[in-house]
Amino acid sequence: MWVLSALKGYMASKRRYFVEGRREIAADNARFLRLVTIMVIVLLAVLMVSATLLISDWQPSPYHIAFLLASISVCAICWLGLRHAAPWGVTALCILFEVFLYTFAILLDTVGGPSNPSIFVQLVCVALTGLFILPDRYGLGLFALAEAVYCVLVVTVKDPEIAQFDLFGMVAGILFSLCLSRMVMSFRLRSYDVKARYERLSTRDTLSNLYNRRAFMERARSYIGSMNPEVSCSLAFIDLDDFKDVNDSRGHQAGDRALAELGRLLSVQFRPSDIIARYGGDEFLVLLDSLVDDAVLQKRFTRIREEFARRSKAAIGERLTCSVGVVCARSQDVSLEGLMMQADNALYTSKRNGKNSICIKTFDPSLKVEHGEHLG
Repeated sequence: MWVLSALKGYMASKRRYFVEGRREIAADNARFLRLVTIMVIVLLAVLMVSATLLISDWQPSPYHIAFLLASISVCAICWLGLRHAAPWGVTALCILFEVFLYTFAILLDTVGGPSNPSIFVQLVCVALTGLFILPDRYGLGLFALAEAVYCVLVVTVKDPEIAQFDLFGMVAGILFSLCLSRMVMSFRLRSYDVKARYERLSTRDTLSNLYNRRAFMERARSYIGSMNPEVSCSLAFIDLDDFKDVNDSRGHQAGDRALAELGRLLSVQFRPSDIIARYGGDEFLVLLDSLVDDAVLQKRFTRIREEFARRSKAAIGERLTCSVGVVCARSQDVSLEGLMMQADNALYTSKRNGKNSICIKTFDPSLKVEHGEHLG
């Protein structure tokens, strides 16, 4: 039972890691891919020169020459492809490189040298299982396929005396690869958990578990900077109506429960690509990636207002309302400060309209942010 429980926990952590850390994983894979494509070329050239000097009458086979030329081509493809690759593109390039390396290692150790013991396959298998961060269906799947193809070629191509040692080496390589893969992934999961805990403490609001003000500003500014000058997004200010009266009449603990309920509600109503934060006090901010349809926004925030009223009644015994101000930028060059100022203005319009309402406006580039302008 303990083993099954530990395995379930490990698999759950692994799934969460691949979902939450996909951008960090892509960055690590890209860095290693750039390095290893260069290293393969250098190592192959050094080994070929060393073999010529140390092994009498050794000459590179057509497979060695093809491997070196193909390595240069694959290196160029990976470096060019990584320049603007999305996370899924980085994964695809890593898989391409693994397929390439497995293929030539198998060819060199089987049909390229049928009378020689294997050298490269198990080294490649052990190295690749711990190098890139790939889901099991890709990393271990390619590894299993490569070993199966290698086994068939060893049995059919090589002399039985040599084949038996190569098959034993294959078994040893499989065991070492699986152990290495498990240890490396466990280390990565522990490191990620420590980093995630630190990030939650430094970037999350403890009450709502949403981003805090500083973290929102950093992520929103990064998002807008990466999308300019064609930004399509909406920014919403959400403010609880008469929240001071709730604290005065029902106590701060009731107010905290209401804020926590709104935080939980917002976290399930929006997508992972949206940036949600408790901006301060009873104010919340949501940056909606590429959602600029007024009707959809009206429907979304109406549902949030209605659901929050129901949840607050259950949590503190009183139906609370909130006002929403939204500004939409449609393929425009914007600044975060400008968006926040105009969303703040929309919120005040919503408040003036009687509270518990929604005001949606289109971003106006002619409006300038004034120095010292109150935001939120």
